[in-house]
Formats: sequence, structure tokens, C-alpha cells
Amino acid sequence: MTNTLTETVCLHCGSALPSSDLAAGWCDSCGKRLPGSYKSGAKAAQAATAVADQPDPRRLPFLLGAVAFFIVVPLAGLLYLARLAG
Repeated sequence: MTNTLTETVCLHCGSALPSSDLAAGWCDSCGKRLPGSYKSGAKAAQAATAVADQPDPRRLPFLLGAVAFFIVVPLAGLLYLARLAG
């Protein structure tokens, strides 16, 4: 069985542990109780995933600036052309 580096495996039987087994604290494959460190490790992994899913607040000024640029510059150009034509 090939395991990835991020996959948690049972200490007793070596089978892959889904998050439901980690949360319950038992391995469904062999029926043995998992150490407490497995459960706390699962919580830390879930917290890291939750933080990673949030947008980066440092990008907000850049995005607002880009939107403003692509709206203001064309409008200014249209106003300039309207002034030349009128």
C-alpha cells in the first residue's frame, strides 16, 4: 500500500484513516483505539485547512486598485472623446 505524506495511517494495522475515524478515535479496519495525538493532529489539520481556504486580506487593496483603474481610465477616455466631439 502506497501512502502519501499527508495521509494519516493507523498505528496498529497501517490502513489509511479517513477523517471520520480520526474524529471517532477508532480504526474501522482493525477496531483498535487510536492514540490521543491522532485526534489532536486531525483537529490541527482541519484548522489549517480552514485558514488556508480564506482569501488573503493583503490582496484586497490590489484588487480594488485594479478594478478602479479599469473603470476610471476608460470612463475618463470616453469623457475626453465626448468633450472633443462636442
